[in-house]
Amino acid sequence: MGVRLVRRSARVRPQVQPVGDARPGRGAQGPQAERAEIIRAGGWGGVRMSKSNIYLAVIAGAFAVMAAGGAQAQAAPASAAGSTYKPTLEDWVSVNDAVDNYTLGLELHDMARFDRAFWPKGTIVAQPEPGKSFTMPYRAAAAGPPPRPAGAPPMTNGIGTGAEPWHLSLSHHFEFQSPTKATHYGYFVSVYPDLKTKITTVGLPGHYADTLEKRNGEWRILQRVTVIGGK
Repeated sequence: MGVRLVRRSARVRPQVQPVGDARPGRGAQGPQAERAEIIRAGGWGGVRMSKSNIYLAVIAGAFAVMAAGGAQAQAAPASAAGSTYKPTLEDWVSVNDAVDNYTLGLELHDMARFDRAFWPKGTIVAQPEPGKSFTMPYRAAAAGPPPRPAGAPPMTNGIGTGAEPWHLSLSHHFEFQSPTKATHYGYFVSVYPDLKTKITTVGLPGHYADTLEKRNGEWRILQRVTVIGGK
């Protein structure tokens, strides 16, 4: 007597594992354990990461560390000067505004903007060449040369021509000594474009050494030393 075998497909019901369930050998599954499991699985948010995504994540992390190091380096000068004051974002913006107001006010002949660079009793110490120095009220720098007497030759610039100079402000370095005192060191170079000949002459480089003071939440220059042809 033969035996007939009948193959039946078995239906398997999905099993749902409740959150926080303690499975054998796994311990309690709280938020920290779930986070650790995600990290072990190489993913985040329950999604497993591919090798290429893990590589990109490592690269992104490296850039984040570099960015953090750059931010610390920017704040380092204050510590290097022996100050424990940590400038705020508003401090950084305000000291840059003061320096920019000087350059833009001078170049655009905007006296209102130029005034916002200095405190009312601010001064400028000019050193046109090594061994020569004179101090003047800051407004004298933007007043221009005095009128020439009749019949006198025209006033020339630093290179002996009549071309108006362009002051190109270069690097800026700030240090905060306290919540109300800071210094600035920056390089500049003057260029003299001649629109007739289409030739631009580069003058001597120089640097600014500023003392800034904060009053009523605003930073302005108290004294600017302008050195031409010297570091």
